[in-house]
Amino acid sequence: MLTSYLRPSNIDASKNSRALLKLQVKRLRKTWPEEDSPHGTSREIYDKIYCARGEMENRIKEQQPGLFADRTSCRKFDANQFRLHLSSLAYILLETLRRTAICGTEPEKAQVTTIRNKLLKIGAIAIPGVRRIVLQLSSAYPLQELFMRIAGK
Repeated sequence: MLTSYLRPSNIDASKNSRALLKLQVKRLRKTWPEEDSPHGTSREIYDKIYCARGEMENRIKEQQPGLFADRTSCRKFDANQFRLHLSSLAYILLETLRRTAICGTEPEKAQVTTIRNKLLKIGAIAIPGVRRIVLQLSSAYPLQELFMRIAGK
């Protein structure tokens, strides 16, 4: 994720896009100067860059209902922008979880909503200790073994 920006609905969708893109391109070129121009054949550029863009669009579509990025019910604009930032942070956390701990398990390609409902939104008792926190999962939780493998990673 490069940025999350909430715009008022009474302005053109492209307003400020040039300034945002300019800032992003400047930051990307500073971070990866050797990648300043795409290399390869037109087919490689299509496969690696353009098709990946479609996958990014899928992730954005997944974030809106799954992490409530489309919820802007506050009366103040700043509060809604803050909600969008929280949703973006949740997305980054879930993508990191997917890339590291969930990688190689059954829900590896699951949507955010599925991961949230089956692995994160579960009942447990947290017992704090001096050196660790013990989680007691319900014996009725059907994915205990999977949860423990992911938590172990």
